[in-house]
Amino acid sequence: MRRFYLLLDHNNLPPGLVREHQIPRIIDQWLGARGFLDDRVETINVRAYGGWFVGASISAEREAATTEYNSFFDTAFRLRGGLVRVRFEFADSLAAGRKAHITHTVAERKKKPRVVFGDTVCNEAGCELEQIKRWSKARERACGLKDCHSTFGHHARRREQKQVDVHIAVDLMLLVLSEPDLVVAVASDDVDIVPGVLAASAISGADLTIVRFIRNATYADETLLDRGVYICQLQSEVSA
Repeated sequence: MRRFYLLLDHNNLPPGLVREHQIPRIIDQWLGARGFLDDRVETINVRAYGGWFVGASISAEREAATTEYNSFFDTAFRLRGGLVRVRFEFADSLAAGRKAHITHTVAERKKKPRVVFGDTVCNEAGCELEQIKRWSKARERACGLKDCHSTFGHHARRREQKQVDVHIAVDLMLLVLSEPDLVVAVASDDVDIVPGVLAASAISGADLTIVRFIRNATYADETLLDRGVYICQLQSEVSA
């Protein structure tokens, strides 16, 4: 029996896409436009990936996302004469029934981000670009004052996602290896998911799709298309 999976890279979707109920539109363009839904009842397994855990505790981002996704928990709607049932879950474990809980998906960094400045010059009166360049190079200094003895990490933290791209790639591989009649899409504008799709397309005859919104192309598109991967370019219709 055919199994459908939609893998959502939450932080690399257009802002507001979930809040403004655009997931049915993704499913329609991914499956409906290709005749999968005509006069049928299909169940779509939707998994959302993101920075859901600070350590082993639920993150604030997860709490906000729960509110956004709430309307898609075990819901159903009609598309193109068919009935679509959505089985939603946060990707807190590996796919395909593998018992491995994934936590620590948010990391805090005490150092300033590395920034590469060009050689351009700003001619605006009072511009502080040169001071900012010098501050950026001083990796530990908290502010722009030359004699500042306070460190950046004492006053601020940078939060960033960890493990998410690898988790999506691993799940994709587990699914194509364990589901004999698989139809799966990854919705993301992040080029980091491309190697996972390339690997999955090389070892499996599963029906694979990349859903994009803003990004128009990647270096691997020709290879992906040659392997039968469907690239769905879905223009965002959500507000900022």
